[in-house]
Amino acid sequence: MQNEVVIQEPVVEAIEASVRRFGVDVLIIDPFIHSHAVPENDNSELAVVVDAWRRLADKLNISIELIHHMRKLNGQEATHEDSRGAKALVDACRSVRALSKLTKDQGARLAIKEEDQAGLFYMGRGDKQNMAPSFSHDVWRRMVGVPLGNATVEYPAGDEVGVAVGWIPPQPDEGVTREHLFEIQRQLCNGDERKARAWQSKDWVGRLVAEVLQLDPDEHRKQIEKLLQIWIG
Repeated sequence: MQNEVVIQEPVVEAIEASVRRFGVDVLIIDPFIHSHAVPENDNSELAVVVDAWRRLADKLNISIELIHHMRKLNGQEATHEDSRGAKALVDACRSVRALSKLTKDQGARLAIKEEDQAGLFYMGRGDKQNMAPSFSHDVWRRMVGVPLGNATVEYPAGDEVGVAVGWIPPQPDEGVTREHLFEIQRQLCNGDERKARAWQSKDWVGRLVAEVLQLDPDEHRKQIEKLLQIWIG
């Protein structure tokens, strides 16, 4: 039959044998596209491939993660619907995690210095969860280098491997005390003219906030706007 998808059973059997031999609980296929030779945009053919992985997971009682790329998003936040190619892959998976890098705008809004933004990414609200409630918030991770401890006299630097670790975004009011707020209120009550709500104004109240908190009003504008939203809505 023309265009019939043929599963290479000897390869499947070899994977099964290795999983049993090493007691594997989680099998990660990275990237998924290298595990098959069918057109990436063909739903019917891709469904056969995904079903082969699903049957193997059920048979061995393990979790199988298929790492797949997304279409070009031009800086937009990713969701499970942005998976590249045929929709059959996402439809067949019980759980799909969509990873997004920290954008420059998010970095400014979270008041994260540019040199500290490397390696930050998140997932959560754009994910698909068939067997669990959907996330109400994003879950953040940071990639860090972990030394492998293989340094030698000839190779003193040794090697590192990238590891994803948990990370919690800073809150806009982190480090802000009641004394800061009281000082802002005091200056406003004593006639400070900086009361405008628009940041474009020379009398933007955020400039007073920045002065009290010892922040740069331009560099930390997003953080200051968040603070004002918390304080006065």
